[in-house]
Amino acid sequence: MADGPYALNDDGTAKDPAAFRQALKSDPEKMEALKEEPETLRIVMGDDMHAFQELIKGVYQVRSAMASYILGLRHEPSIHISTR
Repeated sequence: MADGPYALNDDGTAKDPAAFRQALKSDPEKMEALKEEPETLRIVMGDDMHAFQELIKGVYQVRSAMASYILGLRHEPSIHISTR
């Protein structure tokens, strides 16, 4: 997992949510990308730390699920269909 302001707990919440939020706000590229996600931007810019933690945890869970799915596909036996 990441270190510094982006460090996460095992459940995907930020270890230091205030530092995580400030790091996001200080990154022009991330802030520009968030303009495409108005609800996410509202949570990042808002004062509701619980909503922010739930957002971070949700992103973590989706990324973990995607990684597990992709890794699972790599370990599936190949299926070969004969056309004879």
